[in-house]
Amino acid sequence: MTNLKIVNNADPGDADRTGGDDWDAMVALLNAVDAKEYDYVLNRQGSTYTAKSDGWNVDSTSSTAETVIQYAIDHCHTGGIIGVKGGNGSSGFFNLTGPISLVNKAVQIRGFNTTNSGQQARFVKNYATAEPFINMENTVFCTNSLRNIQISGNSTSGDIGVKINFGRNNILENVNILGFDVGLWGADWVNCDIYNLRISTCLTRGIYFPFITERINTVRFHGGAITGNPTNLYMDGSALNDVVFFATEFEGGNSGYVHGVDNHSSGANDILYLKCSFEKNVESGKEVIYEGGNNITYQKCRFDSDVDQTPIHLLSTAKNIKIIDCFFQTNTVGTTQQVIVDSGAINCQFLNNSKSTNSVATVTLTDNGTNTRVEGCAAMGSTWANKIPTSVLFNDFIEQKAISAPSSPATGFVRAYPKTIDANNDGLFIKRRLNGAVVEVQIG
Repeated sequence: MTNLKIVNNADPGDADRTGGDDWDAMVALLNAVDAKEYDYVLNRQGSTYTAKSDGWNVDSTSSTAETVIQYAIDHCHTGGIIGVKGGNGSSGFFNLTGPISLVNKAVQIRGFNTTNSGQQARFVKNYATAEPFINMENTVFCTNSLRNIQISGNSTSGDIGVKINFGRNNILENVNILGFDVGLWGADWVNCDIYNLRISTCLTRGIYFPFITERINTVRFHGGAITGNPTNLYMDGSALNDVVFFATEFEGGNSGYVHGVDNHSSGANDILYLKCSFEKNVESGKEVIYEGGNNITYQKCRFDSDVDQTPIHLLSTAKNIKIIDCFFQTNTVGTTQQVIVDSGAINCQFLNNSKSTNSVATVTLTDNGTNTRVEGCAAMGSTWANKIPTSVLFNDFIEQKAISAPSSPATGFVRAYPKTIDANNDGLFIKRRLNGAVVEVQIG
């Protein structure tokens, strides 16, 4: 593609049919970044929105932003990219009076700016219907993505900022979602990466994995901040496997806080929070981690609060939860952080955790669980003494076939086995060493 011609308003030429300094700046940018990678470029001038194709023809123009955006999505080739011009102040807003559908559209929407490449383009919801604002609720596995976009809601109860279903290899990168009822809704994701996602000031939940039959498998959150939402992360899915949050910030707002992480999913397995921060500095008496899953690990995370709170509450359904190398901090005199393990929680572990040396408050452990293990946490206080389970609860059965008596065990070993005694009787036996000789003993 040859370079596009820059034509000012006073130029009588027709290479720039729209004209104007703003489009001239756009042309300069696209000449620099190679416009060939974009199927369409979206721009706003005043109250007019325009979609230009790679050939620099004006393919769609309207005073309704969603009309132009949807045109570009519907006409973009599979795997194509739609560029969205950002801007300062209202010139960067795409005011939408209806939703955007990316359903089964394998395209990418990418924001960029003519003067400041770090500034996001902005899609602003300007209507009151409770529905997904950007709908990626695919009916088949589909790779679609959003990059460098700010998505702003208007606090409509029941609406969703971005809804993704049947997402495969999806990418959200530098996406900022704010002011919806739920920021990000997800189900049936496979091998998806989320980079620097920021969700704030939603009415109920920042991220929501609902209880439906679809799975969440191999999803990685890199960095980002989920802050100021009543519940920042709510998991209730029937199958959540291999989900990682790396260096993600979860921080509570100034009012209306419920939980930082609320995991009600009995099907949540192998979820890792690594080097994440959980902060709550106002509204005392709140619970930050409300955990009822299975095989969940919090490692090298930081729990920070200047008010009384429960940083971690392991529910009766919690199993195999690991809190490893985490750091608890509070700097307000007289405040208490209470870690709670409910009756019914099984095989939970607290290993090598610590609190700040300048902490003037108390971090306590109240443990009513079964086989809770505590090691290397003594510096946290008197309730954190080492605790090593002496037995393992086995709430099931082992079924073995009755056999003939096996050979004798080696020195230092005992053999247990079921054996047929006669046509009407079986028994449970051991072979053990007694006074230097191996004997068979019936034990059941």
